[in-house]
Amino acid sequence: MSRFTTFRPCPELKPFVQYYSAFERNGSKDKPVVEEMLPMNMPGLNFLSDETAHYIRVDSQSFIPLHPVSVMGHLAQKSYHQFRGRSHGVLVIFTSYGLYRLFGIHMSALCNTTNDAARFIDPKELLECREKIFNTHSITERITIVEAFLLDWLRKTSFELHNLDKIINVINLKRGAVEIGWLCCQANMSCKTLERHFNQKVGLPPKLYSEISRFAHAVKMLWWKKDIFEILEVCGYVDQAHFIRQFKKFAGNTPRRYAKMIQIMAAYFLALPVEE
Repeated sequence: MSRFTTFRPCPELKPFVQYYSAFERNGSKDKPVVEEMLPMNMPGLNFLSDETAHYIRVDSQSFIPLHPVSVMGHLAQKSYHQFRGRSHGVLVIFTSYGLYRLFGIHMSALCNTTNDAARFIDPKELLECREKIFNTHSITERITIVEAFLLDWLRKTSFELHNLDKIINVINLKRGAVEIGWLCCQANMSCKTLERHFNQKVGLPPKLYSEISRFAHAVKMLWWKKDIFEILEVCGYVDQAHFIRQFKKFAGNTPRRYAKMIQIMAAYFLALPVEE
């Protein structure tokens, strides 16, 4: 059994954090549960009470255990999470540039990986934060502790985004249906400069980021049970064949087949935003 409680960030962190999720998993170590994680532009920081209960596999690699505090970058391909036994924790899902703005992490180093957060963030502060989180049984207090940790980093760092936040917001507003040449003109950057900023602050080239942004919104619309033709129009796919081709690229299945699994998948993503 899994239970997730989702919290929105304070106004100061809202540009950099999508949401927090306090979670609890109760299962059998003898019968591990495996769940898919699709490319959804959801970089995160994961505080775990018991790292021996959580494992990850990317592509055809073997499952490896997660660290007590792990950091994950953008995914451009499917990964699989395996859960064994009982554990709880707090997951922070950042905006696309949030990890860079708070911690200055060169995001290309995190693409398609889950790493020990102590490689990129001060280990002493991470350990202190984790100890505080799991010394309380109050879910609300755990979120308050994590948020205070992030606010402290936000206020003491000044990693420059060079308007990348505005560029990302345009891509997301247009559901990823943008031409890179047009985006360069709007940003007043050459394609080479724009790609350099994306690689450093997001971890993906702008074209791939836009494709994933469009795919992610299509997945949410499937979750909302929207008609296929409405998805094509809203997300800017040329036709149904284009949509199916792009969907298979990131999900490994056709939209029709994946729709049957959508509720299971939605539970894993914890908090797909409600339709506005």
